[in-house]
Amino acid sequence: MSETIVPADELPPLSQTPPSARATTRAAMWAILDTASQTFVSILAFLIVARLLGPEDFGVAALSFGIVQIMSLFVETLLQDALVQREMLNRVQISSAFWWALGSGVVAMSLLMLSAPLFAHLLDSPGITDLLRVMSMGLVFSGAGAVPIALLRRSLSFRKLATCSIITRLVTGCTSAGLAIGGAGAFALVAQTTVAPVLMTSMVIATSGFRPALVFSWRDLRALLVFGLHVVGAQLVWLGSMRIYIVCIGFLFSPVAVGIYNIAQRVIDTARDTISVAVSNLALPVFSRHQNDHAQLGRAVIQGTEVVALMILPIFALIGGCASPLVHLLLTEKWMAAVPIIQLFAASAMLHFFRYLQTPAITAAGRPDIGLWLSVISGVAAFAFLFTLGRNDFFWAAAGWGFLRPLIIFPIAAATLRRVIGLRVRAQTLNGLGLALPAVAAFGVAFFVCSMIAAQYGMSGPVDFAAIVLGGLAGLATQLALVAVSARSALVDAYGMIRAGLKRS
Repeated sequence: MSETIVPADELPPLSQTPPSARATTRAAMWAILDTASQTFVSILAFLIVARLLGPEDFGVAALSFGIVQIMSLFVETLLQDALVQREMLNRVQISSAFWWALGSGVVAMSLLMLSAPLFAHLLDSPGITDLLRVMSMGLVFSGAGAVPIALLRRSLSFRKLATCSIITRLVTGCTSAGLAIGGAGAFALVAQTTVAPVLMTSMVIATSGFRPALVFSWRDLRALLVFGLHVVGAQLVWLGSMRIYIVCIGFLFSPVAVGIYNIAQRVIDTARDTISVAVSNLALPVFSRHQNDHAQLGRAVIQGTEVVALMILPIFALIGGCASPLVHLLLTEKWMAAVPIIQLFAASAMLHFFRYLQTPAITAAGRPDIGLWLSVISGVAAFAFLFTLGRNDFFWAAAGWGFLRPLIIFPIAAATLRRVIGLRVRAQTLNGLGLALPAVAAFGVAFFVCSMIAAQYGMSGPVDFAAIVLGGLAGLATQLALVAVSARSALVDAYGMIRAGLKRS
Protein backbone atom coordinates (compact mmCIF):
# COMPACT_ATOMS: atom_id res chain seq x y z
CA MET A 1 0.00 0.00 0.00
CA SER A 2 1.28 3.48 -0.80
CA GLU A 3 2.75 5.58 1.99
CA THR A 4 0.55 8.48 0.84
CA ILE A 5 -2.94 7.83 2.09
CA VAL A 6 -4.97 9.14 -0.84
CA PRO A 7 -8.19 7.21 -1.43
CA ALA A 8 -7.92 5.06 -4.54
CA ASP A 9 -10.96 3.52 -6.18
CA GLU A 10 -10.34 0.45 -4.04
CA LEU A 11 -7.61 -0.35 -1.51
CA PRO A 12 -5.92 -3.78 -1.69
CA PRO A 13 -7.68 -6.47 0.39
CA LEU A 14 -6.02 -7.05 3.75
CA SER A 15 -5.60 -10.76 3.06
CA GLN A 16 -3.46 -9.88 0.01
CA THR A 17 -1.13 -7.63 2.02
CA PRO A 18 0.14 -9.83 4.85
CA PRO A 19 2.91 -8.02 6.77
CA SER A 20 6.37 -9.56 6.88
CA ALA A 21 7.89 -10.32 10.27
CA ARG A 22 10.27 -7.42 9.75
CA ALA A 23 7.48 -4.98 8.86
CA THR A 24 5.43 -6.05 11.85
CA THR A 25 8.42 -5.74 14.18
CA ARG A 26 9.28 -2.31 12.87
CA ALA A 27 5.68 -1.19 13.31
CA ALA A 28 5.76 -2.59 16.85
CA MET A 29 9.02 -0.76 17.61
CA TRP A 30 7.54 2.53 16.44
CA ALA A 31 4.40 1.85 18.48
CA ILE A 32 6.57 1.12 21.54
CA LEU A 33 8.58 4.31 21.00
CA ASP A 34 5.33 6.24 20.64
CA THR A 35 3.96 4.65 23.81
CA ALA A 36 7.14 5.25 25.82
CA SER A 37 7.36 8.90 24.80
CA GLN A 38 3.67 9.50 25.42
CA THR A 39 3.86 7.88 28.84
CA PHE A 40 7.00 9.79 29.84
CA VAL A 41 5.77 13.20 28.67
CA SER A 42 2.25 12.67 30.06
CA ILE A 43 3.49 11.57 33.48
CA LEU A 44 6.06 14.38 33.64
CA ALA A 45 3.47 17.03 32.78
CA PHE A 46 0.96 15.39 35.10
CA LEU A 47 3.42 15.46 38.02
CA ILE A 48 4.14 19.16 37.48
CA VAL A 49 0.44 19.96 37.36
CA ALA A 50 -0.37 17.76 40.36
CA ARG A 51 2.17 19.59 42.53
CA LEU A 52 0.44 22.89 41.77
CA LEU A 53 -3.21 21.82 41.96
CA GLY A 54 -5.28 20.28 44.74
CA PRO A 55 -7.85 17.49 44.89
CA GLU A 56 -10.78 19.84 44.20
CA ASP A 57 -9.30 21.15 40.94
CA PHE A 58 -8.60 17.59 39.85
CA GLY A 59 -12.12 16.53 40.75
CA VAL A 60 -13.74 19.29 38.66
CA ALA A 61 -11.41 18.68 35.71
CA ALA A 62 -12.02 14.92 35.89
CA LEU A 63 -15.79 15.39 35.64
CA SER A 64 -15.44 17.75 32.66
CA PHE A 65 -12.93 15.55 30.90
CA GLY A 66 -15.17 12.52 31.36
CA ILE A 67 -18.09 14.21 29.59
CA VAL A 68 -15.92 15.30 26.63
CA GLN A 69 -14.28 11.88 26.44
CA ILE A 70 -17.66 10.19 26.07
CA MET A 71 -18.60 12.53 23.22
CA SER A 72 -15.23 11.89 21.61
CA LEU A 73 -16.02 8.20 21.28
CA PHE A 74 -18.79 8.94 18.77
CA VAL A 75 -16.67 11.49 16.94
CA GLU A 76 -13.21 9.94 16.79
CA THR A 77 -13.58 6.23 17.50
CA LEU A 78 -16.87 5.24 15.88
CA LEU A 79 -15.45 4.40 12.44
CA GLN A 80 -11.73 3.89 13.10
CA ASP A 81 -11.66 0.18 13.93
CA ALA A 82 -14.24 -0.55 11.22
CA LEU A 83 -11.97 1.06 8.61
CA VAL A 84 -8.94 -0.84 9.92
CA GLN A 85 -10.62 -4.25 10.13
CA ARG A 86 -12.66 -4.27 6.91
CA GLU A 87 -11.26 -6.68 4.32
CA MET A 88 -12.25 -4.51 1.33
CA LEU A 89 -12.37 -0.70 1.40
CA ASN A 90 -13.17 1.70 -1.44
CA ARG A 91 -12.94 5.42 -2.12
CA VAL A 92 -16.59 6.16 -1.49
CA GLN A 93 -16.56 4.44 1.92
CA ILE A 94 -13.44 6.34 2.99
CA SER A 95 -14.79 9.74 1.94
CA SER A 96 -18.23 9.06 3.42
CA ALA A 97 -16.60 8.10 6.72
CA PHE A 98 -14.57 11.33 6.73
CA TRP A 99 -17.56 13.62 6.20
CA TRP A 100 -19.56 11.72 8.80
CA ALA A 101 -16.77 12.05 11.42
CA LEU A 102 -16.23 15.74 10.69
CA GLY A 103 -19.96 16.46 10.91
CA SER A 104 -20.18 14.51 14.16
CA GLY A 105 -17.43 16.68 15.63
CA VAL A 106 -19.30 19.87 14.77
CA VAL A 107 -22.56 18.54 16.22
CA ALA A 108 -20.88 17.28 19.41
CA MET A 109 -19.14 20.62 19.99
CA SER A 110 -22.40 22.51 19.50
CA LEU A 111 -24.26 20.25 21.93
CA LEU A 112 -21.66 20.68 24.66
CA MET A 113 -21.52 24.44 24.17
CA LEU A 114 -25.27 24.64 24.72
CA SER A 115 -25.60 22.03 27.49
CA ALA A 116 -22.57 23.03 29.60
CA PRO A 117 -24.68 25.04 32.12
CA LEU A 118 -27.02 22.06 32.53
CA PHE A 119 -24.14 19.74 33.41
CA ALA A 120 -22.83 22.33 35.86
CA HIS A 121 -26.24 22.45 37.55
CA LEU A 122 -26.68 18.68 37.67
CA LEU A 123 -23.21 18.16 39.14
CA ASP A 124 -23.49 21.21 41.43
CA SER A 125 -20.20 22.60 40.10
CA PRO A 126 -20.44 26.02 38.38
CA GLY A 127 -16.81 25.87 37.22
CA ILE A 128 -17.62 23.04 34.82
CA THR A 129 -19.46 25.36 32.41
CA ASP A 130 -16.42 27.18 31.05
CA LEU A 131 -14.25 24.07 31.24
CA LEU A 132 -16.67 22.08 29.09
CA ARG A 133 -16.96 24.81 26.50
CA VAL A 134 -13.21 25.11 26.09
CA MET A 135 -12.67 21.34 26.03
CA SER A 136 -15.41 20.81 23.42
CA MET A 137 -13.57 22.87 20.78
CA GLY A 138 -11.18 20.03 20.07
CA LEU A 139 -13.97 17.67 18.99
CA VAL A 140 -14.13 19.15 15.48
CA PHE A 141 -10.46 18.38 14.92
CA SER A 142 -10.83 14.93 16.48
CA GLY A 143 -13.46 14.19 13.85
CA ALA A 144 -11.32 15.53 11.01
CA GLY A 145 -8.40 13.32 12.04
CA ALA A 146 -10.27 10.06 12.65
CA VAL A 147 -10.21 8.68 9.10
CA PRO A 148 -6.61 9.58 8.10
CA ILE A 149 -5.37 8.10 11.39
CA ALA A 150 -7.35 4.92 10.74
CA LEU A 151 -5.85 4.61 7.25
CA LEU A 152 -2.33 5.02 8.59
CA ARG A 153 -3.03 2.26 11.11
CA ARG A 154 -4.47 0.05 8.38
CA SER A 155 -1.30 0.43 6.29
CA LEU A 156 0.94 -0.10 9.38
CA SER A 157 2.43 3.39 8.89
CA PHE A 158 3.24 3.71 12.58
CA ARG A 159 6.38 5.73 11.95
CA LYS A 160 4.27 8.67 10.78
CA LEU A 161 1.77 8.21 13.57
CA ALA A 162 4.50 8.01 16.21
CA THR A 163 6.23 11.15 14.93
CA CYS A 164 3.03 13.18 14.98
CA SER A 165 2.01 11.77 18.36
CA ILE A 166 5.35 12.48 20.03
CA ILE A 167 5.35 16.11 18.88
CA THR A 168 1.74 16.47 20.00
CA ARG A 169 2.47 15.08 23.46
CA LEU A 170 5.47 17.38 23.93
CA VAL A 171 3.50 20.47 23.01
CA THR A 172 0.47 19.38 25.05
CA GLY A 173 2.57 18.58 28.11
CA CYS A 174 4.39 21.91 27.96
CA THR A 175 1.08 23.72 27.53
CA SER A 176 -0.48 22.02 30.58
CA ALA A 177 2.59 22.70 32.72
CA GLY A 178 2.76 26.31 31.57
CA LEU A 179 -0.93 26.90 32.36
CA ALA A 180 -0.52 25.35 35.82
CA ILE A 181 2.54 27.47 36.59
CA GLY A 182 0.65 30.52 35.36
CA GLY A 183 -2.14 29.87 37.85
CA ALA A 184 -4.81 28.62 35.44
CA GLY A 185 -6.12 26.09 37.98
CA ALA A 186 -8.30 23.36 36.51
CA PHE A 187 -7.89 24.94 33.06
CA ALA A 188 -4.33 23.60 33.04
CA LEU A 189 -5.83 20.19 32.28
CA VAL A 190 -7.73 21.19 29.11
CA ALA A 191 -4.76 20.96 26.73
CA GLN A 192 -5.34 17.23 26.24
CA THR A 193 -8.76 17.87 24.71
CA THR A 194 -8.02 21.11 22.82
CA VAL A 195 -4.38 21.56 21.84
CA ALA A 196 -3.74 17.84 21.27
CA PRO A 197 -6.44 17.13 18.62
CA VAL A 198 -5.75 20.37 16.75
CA LEU A 199 -2.04 19.65 16.44
CA MET A 200 -2.33 15.89 15.86
CA THR A 201 -4.93 16.20 13.11
CA SER A 202 -3.06 19.00 11.35
CA MET A 203 0.18 17.00 11.25
CA VAL A 204 -1.47 13.70 10.24
CA ILE A 205 -3.31 15.28 7.31
CA ALA A 206 -0.19 17.18 6.22
CA THR A 207 2.13 14.16 6.35
CA SER A 208 -0.24 11.50 5.02
CA GLY A 209 -1.45 13.42 2.00
CA PHE A 210 -5.03 12.36 2.76
CA ARG A 211 -7.62 14.14 0.63
CA PRO A 212 -11.32 13.17 0.86
CA ALA A 213 -13.49 13.16 -2.23
CA LEU A 214 -16.66 15.24 -2.38
CA VAL A 215 -18.90 12.17 -2.25
CA PHE A 216 -21.15 10.67 0.41
CA SER A 217 -23.04 7.39 0.32
CA TRP A 218 -25.25 6.27 3.17
CA ARG A 219 -25.38 2.75 1.75
CA ASP A 220 -21.57 2.44 1.78
CA LEU A 221 -21.32 4.00 5.24
CA ARG A 222 -23.99 1.88 6.91
CA ALA A 223 -21.93 -1.33 7.24
CA LEU A 224 -19.06 0.63 8.80
CA LEU A 225 -21.45 2.28 11.26
CA VAL A 226 -22.96 -1.03 12.36
CA PHE A 227 -19.50 -2.44 13.08
CA GLY A 228 -18.36 0.78 14.74
CA LEU A 229 -21.41 1.07 16.97
CA HIS A 230 -20.50 -2.23 18.63
CA VAL A 231 -16.91 -1.05 19.17
CA VAL A 232 -17.99 2.33 20.52
CA GLY A 233 -20.74 0.70 22.55
CA ALA A 234 -18.15 -1.40 24.37
CA GLN A 235 -15.91 1.60 24.98
CA LEU A 236 -18.86 3.79 25.95
CA VAL A 237 -20.06 1.27 28.52
CA TRP A 238 -16.52 0.97 29.91
CA LEU A 239 -15.78 4.70 29.89
CA GLY A 240 -19.24 5.70 31.04
CA SER A 241 -19.08 3.16 33.83
CA MET A 242 -15.68 4.48 34.89
CA ARG A 243 -16.88 8.08 35.01
CA ILE A 244 -20.15 7.20 36.72
CA TYR A 245 -18.15 5.11 39.19
CA ILE A 246 -16.13 8.22 40.09
CA VAL A 247 -19.34 10.20 40.58
CA CYS A 248 -20.72 7.41 42.81
CA ILE A 249 -17.54 7.48 44.92
CA GLY A 250 -18.12 11.21 45.39
CA PHE A 251 -21.72 10.47 46.38
CA LEU A 252 -20.76 7.72 48.86
CA PHE A 253 -17.70 9.42 50.30
CA SER A 254 -16.58 13.00 49.47
CA PRO A 255 -15.07 15.27 46.76
CA VAL A 256 -11.69 14.78 48.43
CA ALA A 257 -12.08 11.02 47.94
CA VAL A 258 -12.79 11.71 44.25
CA GLY A 259 -9.59 13.74 44.02
CA ILE A 260 -7.52 10.99 45.69
CA TYR A 261 -9.12 8.31 43.53
CA ASN A 262 -8.57 10.38 40.39
CA ILE A 263 -4.92 11.15 41.16
CA ALA A 264 -4.23 7.45 41.79
CA GLN A 265 -6.05 6.48 38.63
CA ARG A 266 -4.17 9.09 36.62
CA VAL A 267 -0.79 7.84 37.86
CA ILE A 268 -1.53 4.31 36.66
CA ASP A 269 -4.02 4.87 33.85
CA THR A 270 -1.83 7.46 32.12
CA ALA A 271 0.58 4.61 31.48
CA ARG A 272 -1.93 1.76 31.21
CA ASP A 273 -4.37 3.45 28.85
CA THR A 274 -1.60 4.82 26.63
CA ILE A 275 -0.04 1.36 26.40
CA SER A 276 -3.40 -0.36 25.92
CA VAL A 277 -4.38 1.98 23.08
CA ALA A 278 -0.99 1.59 21.41
CA VAL A 279 -1.16 -2.21 21.65
CA SER A 280 -4.70 -2.27 20.26
CA ASN A 281 -3.84 0.18 17.47
CA LEU A 282 -1.05 -2.10 16.31
CA ALA A 283 -2.69 -5.46 17.05
CA LEU A 284 -5.95 -4.83 15.17
CA PRO A 285 -4.44 -4.15 11.70
CA VAL A 286 -1.97 -7.03 12.13
CA PHE A 287 -4.64 -9.44 13.38
CA SER A 288 -7.10 -8.33 10.70
CA ARG A 289 -4.74 -9.59 8.02
CA HIS A 290 -5.28 -13.06 9.50
CA GLN A 291 -9.05 -12.75 9.97
CA ASN A 292 -9.61 -15.62 7.53
CA ASP A 293 -6.81 -17.80 8.98
CA HIS A 294 -7.73 -18.53 12.58
CA ALA A 295 -4.72 -20.75 13.25
CA GLN A 296 -2.34 -17.94 12.29
CA LEU A 297 -4.44 -15.46 14.25
CA GLY A 298 -4.14 -17.64 17.36
CA ARG A 299 -0.36 -17.83 16.99
CA ALA A 300 -0.19 -14.06 16.62
CA VAL A 301 -2.16 -13.64 19.87
CA ILE A 302 0.20 -15.95 21.79
CA GLN A 303 3.34 -14.27 20.44
CA GLY A 304 1.90 -10.83 21.07
CA THR A 305 1.04 -11.72 24.66
CA GLU A 306 4.66 -12.63 25.31
CA VAL A 307 5.94 -9.32 23.96
CA VAL A 308 3.29 -7.32 25.86
CA ALA A 309 4.14 -9.08 29.12
CA LEU A 310 7.88 -8.55 28.77
CA MET A 311 7.50 -4.87 27.93
CA ILE A 312 4.62 -3.81 30.17
CA LEU A 313 4.48 -5.83 33.38
CA PRO A 314 7.78 -4.49 34.83
CA ILE A 315 6.50 -0.92 34.46
CA PHE A 316 3.52 -1.45 36.75
CA ALA A 317 5.44 -3.73 39.10
CA LEU A 318 8.02 -1.02 39.78
CA ILE A 319 5.48 1.83 39.98
CA GLY A 320 3.43 -0.14 42.51
CA GLY A 321 6.42 -1.35 44.52
CA CYS A 322 7.99 2.12 44.71
CA ALA A 323 4.70 4.05 45.03
CA SER A 324 5.36 5.51 48.47
CA PRO A 325 8.71 7.23 47.75
CA LEU A 326 7.52 8.17 44.26
CA VAL A 327 4.46 9.99 45.60
CA HIS A 328 6.37 11.61 48.46
CA LEU A 329 9.14 12.82 46.14
CA LEU A 330 7.12 13.86 43.10
CA LEU A 331 3.65 14.74 44.41
CA THR A 332 4.60 15.87 47.94
CA GLU A 333 3.15 14.91 51.31
CA LYS A 334 -0.37 16.14 50.50
CA TRP A 335 -0.97 13.17 48.19
CA MET A 336 0.34 10.37 50.43
CA ALA A 337 -3.22 9.20 51.10
CA ALA A 338 -3.30 8.08 47.46
CA VAL A 339 -0.41 5.59 47.88
CA PRO A 340 -2.53 2.51 48.78
CA ILE A 341 -4.88 3.23 45.88
CA ILE A 342 -1.94 3.64 43.48
CA GLN A 343 -0.55 0.28 44.64
CA LEU A 344 -3.98 -1.26 44.16
CA PHE A 345 -4.34 0.09 40.62
CA ALA A 346 -0.78 -0.94 39.74
CA ALA A 347 -1.55 -4.51 40.77
CA SER A 348 -4.81 -4.46 38.82
CA ALA A 349 -2.99 -3.14 35.74
CA MET A 350 -0.69 -6.16 35.93
CA LEU A 351 -3.77 -8.39 35.94
CA HIS A 352 -5.38 -6.39 33.14
CA PHE A 353 -2.53 -7.16 30.72
CA PHE A 354 -4.15 -10.56 30.05
CA ARG A 355 -6.93 -8.63 28.29
CA TYR A 356 -4.77 -6.41 26.04
CA LEU A 357 -4.89 -8.71 23.00
CA GLN A 358 -8.20 -10.46 23.58
CA THR A 359 -10.35 -7.55 22.41
CA PRO A 360 -8.44 -6.76 19.18
CA ALA A 361 -8.37 -10.48 18.34
CA ILE A 362 -12.14 -10.80 18.79
CA THR A 363 -12.70 -7.59 16.80
CA ALA A 364 -10.37 -8.74 14.00
CA ALA A 365 -12.40 -11.95 13.76
CA GLY A 366 -15.46 -9.79 13.02
CA ARG A 367 -17.22 -10.02 16.40
CA PRO A 368 -17.11 -6.53 17.99
CA ASP A 369 -20.52 -7.24 19.54
CA ILE A 370 -18.85 -9.62 22.01
CA GLY A 371 -16.71 -6.78 23.37
CA LEU A 372 -19.88 -4.79 24.05
CA TRP A 373 -21.41 -7.58 26.12
CA LEU A 374 -18.17 -8.09 28.05
CA SER A 375 -18.14 -4.40 28.98
CA VAL A 376 -21.75 -4.55 30.12
CA ILE A 377 -21.16 -7.63 32.29
CA SER A 378 -18.05 -6.21 33.96
CA GLY A 379 -19.67 -2.83 34.56
CA VAL A 380 -22.76 -4.33 36.20
CA ALA A 381 -20.55 -6.47 38.44
CA ALA A 382 -18.42 -3.50 39.50
CA PHE A 383 -21.40 -1.36 40.48
CA ALA A 384 -23.03 -4.25 42.32
CA PHE A 385 -19.82 -4.62 44.32
CA LEU A 386 -19.58 -0.85 44.97
CA PHE A 387 -23.05 -0.58 46.49
CA THR A 388 -22.70 -3.73 48.60
CA LEU A 389 -19.23 -4.55 49.91
CA GLY A 390 -17.63 -1.27 48.84
CA ARG A 391 -20.15 1.30 50.03
CA ASN A 392 -18.62 1.71 53.51
CA ASP A 393 -14.92 1.50 52.72
CA PHE A 394 -13.07 3.67 50.20
CA PHE A 395 -10.29 1.13 49.58
CA TRP A 396 -12.76 -1.66 48.85
CA ALA A 397 -14.70 0.69 46.58
CA ALA A 398 -11.53 1.28 44.53
CA ALA A 399 -10.73 -2.45 44.52
CA GLY A 400 -14.13 -3.20 43.03
CA TRP A 401 -13.28 -1.25 39.91
CA GLY A 402 -9.63 -2.26 39.67
CA PHE A 403 -9.78 -6.01 40.26
CA LEU A 404 -13.31 -7.29 39.75
CA ARG A 405 -13.60 -6.36 36.07
CA PRO A 406 -10.52 -8.20 34.72
CA LEU A 407 -11.24 -11.20 36.96
CA ILE A 408 -14.70 -11.51 35.43
CA ILE A 409 -13.86 -10.61 31.82
CA PHE A 410 -10.72 -12.69 31.22
CA PRO A 411 -12.24 -16.18 31.52
CA ILE A 412 -15.28 -15.18 29.45
CA ALA A 413 -13.11 -13.60 26.73
CA ALA A 414 -10.77 -16.60 26.77
CA ALA A 415 -13.69 -18.96 26.25
CA THR A 416 -14.95 -16.69 23.46
CA LEU A 417 -11.60 -16.80 21.67
CA ARG A 418 -11.69 -20.59 21.99
CA ARG A 419 -15.06 -20.67 20.27
CA VAL A 420 -14.41 -17.97 17.63
CA ILE A 421 -10.85 -18.79 16.47
CA GLY A 422 -10.08 -22.09 18.22
CA LEU A 423 -7.39 -20.76 20.57
CA ARG A 424 -7.32 -23.01 23.63
CA VAL A 425 -8.04 -21.42 27.02
CA ARG A 426 -5.13 -23.30 28.56
CA ALA A 427 -2.69 -21.78 26.07
CA GLN A 428 -4.01 -18.28 26.77
CA THR A 429 -3.79 -18.70 30.54
CA LEU A 430 -0.48 -20.49 30.98
CA ASN A 431 1.27 -18.33 28.41
CA GLY A 432 0.47 -15.16 30.34
CA LEU A 433 0.73 -16.60 33.82
CA GLY A 434 4.31 -17.75 33.32
CA LEU A 435 5.30 -14.15 32.58
CA ALA A 436 3.03 -12.51 35.18
CA LEU A 437 4.39 -14.31 38.24
CA PRO A 438 7.93 -12.84 37.89
CA ALA A 439 6.38 -9.37 37.74
CA VAL A 440 4.41 -10.06 40.94
CA ALA A 441 7.68 -11.05 42.62
CA ALA A 442 9.31 -7.85 41.31
CA PHE A 443 6.46 -5.81 42.83
CA GLY A 444 7.01 -7.48 46.21
CA VAL A 445 10.79 -7.06 46.17
CA ALA A 446 10.60 -3.37 45.20
CA PHE A 447 8.00 -2.73 47.91
CA PHE A 448 10.11 -4.53 50.53
CA VAL A 449 13.27 -2.57 49.69
CA CYS A 450 11.46 0.79 49.71
CA SER A 451 9.72 -0.02 53.00
CA MET A 452 12.99 -1.05 54.69
CA ILE A 453 14.74 2.14 53.59
CA ALA A 454 11.84 4.30 54.80
CA ALA A 455 11.74 2.51 58.17
CA GLN A 456 15.48 2.96 58.62
CA TYR A 457 16.05 6.50 57.33
CA GLY A 458 12.61 8.14 57.19
CA MET A 459 11.30 9.98 54.12
CA SER A 460 13.03 12.95 52.49
CA GLY A 461 14.06 13.94 48.99
CA PRO A 462 17.46 12.14 48.88
CA VAL A 463 16.14 9.10 50.76
CA ASP A 464 13.12 8.85 48.46
CA PHE A 465 15.35 9.01 45.39
CA ALA A 466 17.67 6.34 46.78
CA ALA A 467 14.70 4.12 47.64
CA ILE A 468 13.28 4.44 44.12
CA VAL A 469 16.62 3.59 42.50
CA LEU A 470 17.47 0.68 44.80
CA GLY A 471 13.93 -0.68 44.93
CA GLY A 472 13.53 -0.37 41.18
CA LEU A 473 16.84 -2.09 40.42
CA ALA A 474 16.10 -4.90 42.88
CA GLY A 475 12.64 -5.43 41.40
CA LEU A 476 13.91 -5.35 37.83
CA ALA A 477 16.70 -7.81 38.61
CA THR A 478 14.15 -10.14 40.18
CA GLN A 479 11.92 -9.88 37.12
CA LEU A 480 14.71 -10.65 34.66
CA ALA A 481 16.12 -13.51 36.71
CA LEU A 482 12.78 -15.26 37.08
CA VAL A 483 11.81 -14.73 33.42
CA ALA A 484 15.19 -16.16 32.35
CA VAL A 485 14.37 -19.29 34.35
CA SER A 486 10.64 -19.71 33.70
CA ALA A 487 10.19 -18.22 30.20
CA ARG A 488 13.58 -18.17 28.53
CA SER A 489 12.07 -18.88 25.11
CA ALA A 490 10.04 -15.67 25.32
CA LEU A 491 13.23 -13.66 25.87
CA VAL A 492 14.91 -15.38 22.93
CA ASP A 493 11.90 -14.72 20.67
CA ALA A 494 11.76 -11.06 21.72
CA TYR A 495 15.49 -10.66 21.05
CA GLY A 496 15.07 -12.23 17.61
CA MET A 497 12.19 -9.88 16.77
CA ILE A 498 14.23 -6.82 17.80
CA ARG A 499 17.17 -7.95 15.66
CA ALA A 500 14.89 -8.49 12.69
CA GLY A 501 13.36 -5.05 13.14
CA LEU A 502 16.74 -3.31 13.37
CA LYS A 503 18.25 -5.19 10.45
CA ARG A 504 18.70 -3.07 7.35
CA SER A 505 16.98 -3.92 4.10
